[in-house]
Amino acid sequence: MQANRFSSSAKIAVLTAALAFGGSAFAASNQAAGASAASTASATSAAAAGQASSTDATPHVRHKQDRHHRGMHKRMRDVGMWVPGYGPLDKPFVASLSLTDSQNKLIDDARAAQDEARKSRREGMKEGHKSRIDQAKAGKIDPKAALAKRESAQEQAQAQRTKLDEKWLAVWDALDDTQQDKVAQYFAERAEKFAKRAEARKQHRAERKAGEAKTPEAAASVAS
Repeated sequence: MQANRFSSSAKIAVLTAALAFGGSAFAASNQAAGASAASTASATSAAAAGQASSTDATPHVRHKQDRHHRGMHKRMRDVGMWVPGYGPLDKPFVASLSLTDSQNKLIDDARAAQDEARKSRREGMKEGHKSRIDQAKAGKIDPKAALAKRESAQEQAQAQRTKLDEKWLAVWDALDDTQQDKVAQYFAERAEKFAKRAEARKQHRAERKAGEAKTPEAAASVAS
């Protein structure tokens, strides 16, 4: 049934989105895990060095971290649907698809599984963090065991991602032709916006470098 579902324009839109947006979507989906892992490593090092918790970060740094986490959590709450390989769809857009009850049921099941996986990952990271802190305080650490535990956690995380992808693929397969084409157009438009922002940043960097290059010349001219 899926072989001829897309129109030519929709196929082009999906390809455009894959090339321009896929990388950023993948990075976003792993941002929370990466930030938590970095925080865990930092806290472990601080404990091992015997530093007081009050010196781990300045109020300004903690404020920026809290603001980042709140923003990240808000973005996750605003996700209405996930398309494997392409990224999230926000809730207002998903509502515009006029989903049927059965389609909404599939989304609810996938979101519930995603929330459970996220909760399990957080608990696992907290447990690993506490274990390393306790070992550091006791003066007994086991790097080999820590690496083995990390590899095991990564394998479990990959298995969870595979199961989640299967649930979200079931959602995608349940969409009709019109709905799939609309999703494809959404990603194409997002990819275009992403490309424009990237070009604007590139232009800004080029202008800034050009200005920095002129500064020494201007200073030399004034001195002479």
